[in-house]
Amino acid sequence: MKRIKRHLPILFCFALLLFPAFSLRALELLPSAASLGRFPANQAQERVFTLRNSSEAAVVVDALRTSCGCLTADLSNREIPARGQASLTVRLPAEGVSGPFTHMVFLETGGEVRAVRLTGEAVPLVAVSPQRILAVGTLPAGQSCHQEFLLTTVAPAEFGEPETVGTGVAARLERQSDTRWTLAVTFTPEREETLFHHRVKLPMLSPAGWRPVEIILHGRVHPQAGAGP
Repeated sequence: MKRIKRHLPILFCFALLLFPAFSLRALELLPSAASLGRFPANQAQERVFTLRNSSEAAVVVDALRTSCGCLTADLSNREIPARGQASLTVRLPAEGVSGPFTHMVFLETGGEVRAVRLTGEAVPLVAVSPQRILAVGTLPAGQSCHQEFLLTTVAPAEFGEPETVGTGVAARLERQSDTRWTLAVTFTPEREETLFHHRVKLPMLSPAGWRPVEIILHGRVHPQAGAGP
C-alpha cells in the first residue's frame, strides 16, 4: 500500500499526459452522420449535431474545419464542460453544390480528429451538355468557331436574353420545348490572343429564386502560319 501511495503522483502526472490524446473520444456525436436526401440546389440546408461530453473533465476543441469551401460549420462552445454538451451547426448555402455530394466536418484537438459526415444530392434546375465549363483546346486565330450546348430543365423554365463576356462573342438561345433549349455560341479567336476565356450568362426569369446559368468556353489560340503583326 505504501508503495502504491508513493507512486500516485507519478501515475497522476502520467494520466494528465495521456488525457489530451483521449479527450475527443469522450465526445458522443449525435448523430455522427446525416443525409439531406434530394433537394433543389437553390434551397439552403442546415443540420444541427449534438456533441455530448460524457467524461468528468472539460473537452476543448482546438480546430474546426470542413472538407469543402461550400460548407460552413459553427460550434456553440469550443470548451465543452464535463457532463455537458455543445451544438455543431453545419450550413450549405443555396446553389453551393450541385449533384450528389459527401462532405466532412473535422473536429481536432491534441492531434486527434473526429469527423461528421454530411451527404445528399443537390438537384440543379438546369443541366448543361456537354458541360458548363468547356475546354475547347487550341483554335486557329482568325477562324470563326461554333459551339452548341443543350440545356435541359427539371421543370418548365424561361430564360432571358444571353449576355456575353469576351471580344467578338455572339450567343443565340432557341427553345426546343418547355424543358429543352439549345444555346449556340460563336466567336473568332484573335491573333493578339494566346488564351481566350469567354462567358455566356443566361438570366433565369422563371421559376424564381435561381441564379443565372453561366457557361464558360476557354482554350488557346494558335496563330496562323505567315500571319504578320
